[in-house]
Amino acid sequence: SAAGCVLLRAPLDTPPAPAAVLLAPQAIGPCDSLQLDATTSTGGGGRPMRFAWTAAVDSAQITSSANLQAASASLPAIQAALDVASEADQGRVTLDGALLPGGSAFSFTVVAGHFLSGQTGNRTLAVRVAEEPVPSNQIDGAAVRTIRRDQSLRLSMFARASSCGDDTSAGK
Repeated sequence: SAAGCVLLRAPLDTPPAPAAVLLAPQAIGPCDSLQLDATTSTGGGGRPMRFAWTAAVDSAQITSSANLQAASASLPAIQAALDVASEADQGRVTLDGALLPGGSAFSFTVVAGHFLSGQTGNRTLAVRVAEEPVPSNQIDGAAVRTIRRDQSLRLSMFARASSCGDDTSAGK
C-alpha cells in the first residue's frame, strides 16, 4: 500500500435546504394529549435532522379572558417540555393533556436544520383545545400520496372517542 495525501474539498453544490413538515391535529379535547410530529421533514442530507420547538398562546382563537389566563399560565410548562425535546433534537413530541387547558389555543413552531450549515426551515401550526371532548380521526397510511388521475384511491380511517369523554356526551 502506498502512503500519500488526498485533498478534500467541500461539495460544489449547495447543501439541501431543510423543509420542515409539522403534523398535528387542529383541535383536541381538554383531556387529550397532543402529539407534534416533524419526522417527515426533509433536507437532512442523509443524516438525522436537528429540531427546535417553540410555543405561543394563540389569543385570536381564545374567546374568554379566563381561558386566555389559563393558556398564558400553562405556557411556561409547555415550553419547558418543548425545550427538553429541542435539547434532544426530537422530531416527535407528545405533550400531556394536563398541560393544555380546555378553551385555549396555541401556535407550535418547529425549526428543522441539518448538520452542514445554519440553513433551517420552519413550520407553524395552530392547535385549539376544545372545552368539550373531541373525537380523534386518523387516515391510515402515508401522510402524502401521489396517484395519477386514471388510478383509484381507497382510504381507510380510524376514529376514537376522546380520552375524557363519557357515554353521556356521545349524543351531544
